[in-house]
Amino acid sequence: RVLFRSPVYNREAYVGMTLASLANQTMQELEFIIVNDGSSDASVEIINRFVKRDRRFKLIDKANGRSEEH
Repeated sequence: RVLFRSPVYNREAYVGMTLASLANQTMQELEFIIVNDGSSDASVEIINRFVKRDRRFKLIDKANGRSEEH
């Protein structure tokens, strides 16, 4: 199993393209953990689209010093 972890903070212009590239990987033994670090733009909504359609994506949403995994 290969784990990819990436922080995101207000990167709505790039996060969709980045996650689409990851989603196109054919290896199924991948896990993508995306850590939202309190973004105030649409980054979380974009990440959630990938979480809902691809089981390899996980979101950790940090806001106000809290951590909540989706």
